Amino acid sequence: MSAVATAIVGSAIVGGVIASKASGKAADAQASAARYAGDLQAQAQSEATAESARQYDISIEELKRQYNLTTEEAKRQYDLSRAETTRQFDIGREDLAPWKAAGTEALGTLTGMVNAGPGEFEKSPGYDFRLSEGTKALERGAAARGNQLGGAQQKALIRYGQDYATQDYDNFLNRYYQKLNPLMAVAGMGQNAVNAGVGLGQNYAQNMGQIGQNYSQGLGQTGQNYAQNVGQTGQNYAQNVGNIAMQGAQLQGGYAMQGGNARASNYINQANIATGAINSGLNNYFAWQGLQNQNNNPLWDGYSAITW
Repeated sequence: MSAVATAIVGSAIVGGVIASKASGKAADAQASAARYAGDLQAQAQSEATAESARQYDISIEELKRQYNLTTEEAKRQYDLSRAETTRQFDIGREDLAPWKAAGTEALGTLTGMVNAGPGEFEKSPGYDFRLSEGTKALERGAAARGNQLGGAQQKALIRYGQDYATQDYDNFLNRYYQKLNPLMAVAGMGQNAVNAGVGLGQNYAQNMGQIGQNYSQGLGQTGQNYAQNVGQTGQNYAQNVGNIAMQGAQLQGGYAMQGGNARASNYINQANIATGAINSGLNNYFAWQGLQNQNNNPLWDGYSAITW
């Protein structure tokens, strides 16, 4: 092959090499851009995951804060309710204490008087005077009838004295019982105070038990709500992280596909450029050879054998 032919074919091949390198650089640039975009996406995914974790921690801390506030307030209300219930109970007992003390004292006095009995008989004031006057009246009546010293008169005087003494002794007992009545009334008030105190104690125990039950139920409900909220927050966090990972994987896959497509396209372009360069070189050579043969032989038809 002559130098000119070599130059013609070589220029086409050199052009193809240059075009191939340019295509390779373009493909490398596209692949590099895809990798850079993938790196940026990976960084953004990492930052989004970290931010999701930060928001999760903030939410958990807020739930803990709300839980602590609720339980502390419940404890405060529990203590206040117990203190107020105890205060009311103490007031009731203090109000009943004087009546209980008076009843106890009266009961002691009453017991002593009952055990001692009415004591020695004491005549009523004016007993002797009234007995004497009654006796004189009977004697005057008998004298008027002329029976002053008769047996019937004597019996009448004895019966009168006995009946009058019995009546006065009944009066003595009545005075004794009348002394017991006020003590019995006060002792009954003391007993009522004791019964009222028992009722206060029962109500106090019931109220304290109800307060404790309400407090326990409130704490249980608060704990249940806290657990549910924490669980929901964790579920949301897991879903967010999963979504971020899925989106990142999809984008990373897309960028990887872009880089792969760029490299595959480069391989195809390089093959096409190489084939085109060879064909172009041959075509140029054949065209040049044709021109040479035509100049040397005007009758050359262009289809004669080519001499290398």
